[in-house]
Amino acid sequence: MKPVARKGDIFAENLPEEVILYNKTNNKVHCLGKTAAVVWESCDGTRMVDDLAQTVRTRFGRRRAAKWCCWLSRNLSMPT
Repeated sequence: MKPVARKGDIFAENLPEEVILYNKTNNKVHCLGKTAAVVWESCDGTRMVDDLAQTVRTRFGRRRAAKWCCWLSRNLSMPT
């Protein structure tokens, strides 16, 4: 699976320590920490979930990166 982040109905505000996402469709706000923000920004349709997990492992040292990236990409990407 090569997830693509939902961006058409999402307003993103990049802050120093997090990214705030506002979903204009359902008026919900999400706050992404550094790790989640990297995954969301990397969901561009060119990377497999395993690639995202490797990025997370390398940058943040998360052991369960594959499972976490799979969950996150399903929740932050466009339905396929």
